[in-house]
Amino acid sequence: MSAAWPKMYRTMVPEDPSAKPAVPAVGTAANMLGVRVPPHPTPDVHPDSAGNVGPCGEGLSVAPSLAVLPQRLVPARLRDKRRGARGPDDLHVFRLGEASFRRAPVGGSLELQPTSDTHGVLQPLRQTSVAQYQLDLGATKTSWVDEG
Repeated sequence: MSAAWPKMYRTMVPEDPSAKPAVPAVGTAANMLGVRVPPHPTPDVHPDSAGNVGPCGEGLSVAPSLAVLPQRLVPARLRDKRRGARGPDDLHVFRLGEASFRRAPVGGSLELQPTSDTHGVLQPLRQTSVAQYQLDLGATKTSWVDEG
C-alpha cells in the first residue's frame, strides 16, 4: 500500500476469517472486493455496449472514515468504535490508504472519486473492460488493512 493513496474504508467479508491479518474476499457480492454488474438488480457499474466501464462516478463504494460508514454495515462487535453499529459480525472493516479523501489515483489503474463528504467510489482510472476492472480491484486485496 502506498501512503500517498487516499484513505478509505469499506466493510467486507474476509477471505479466511481465521487468517491474521485478514484480507477481503474478492467477488461480486455486495460485501466483497468487487462490483456488481447488470443484470444484478442493484449494479455498482453500468458497462457500455462493448462491456467497458470508465471513470464516471460509478464503482466500488467506500467511505472516508469508520464514523460515516452506515451503521447497518459496521459489525455490532465494533459498537465501541462506531456508535450504533448493528451489522453482521462476519463482516470486517477494512482500510486502504493514508492520505486525505480526495480524487486521486490508487495504483496505476484505479482512482478514488469522492461523490459526497461521506461516500466515494473506487473507479477505473480510464475506460477498461469489466473483467479487467474486477482484476484491478482484486489486485488491491493485500493492501487493505483489517480494522476490526
